[in-house]
Amino acid sequence: MSSRPREATEIMGRIAQLYKVESACKDMGPGDRCAYRNTHARPIIDRLFSRLEDLIHETVPSELTITRQRML
Repeated sequence: MSSRPREATEIMGRIAQLYKVESACKDMGPGDRCAYRNTHARPIIDRLFSRLEDLIHETVPSELTITRQRML
């Protein structure tokens, strides 16, 4: 069980936003799709990775150990 359900929900929400961007541009040509992603997805991705960096620094070592063990 995650000890950080609020943070997990936040991250999943940002990923859901990326899926919406992809859905909106699925019928576009490659150039338009790229431009649309740069305008709409790039800010989401930047905030997502920034938040993940924050969480790494907020996470105690025991939580990281448990997470890594689950991934293996």
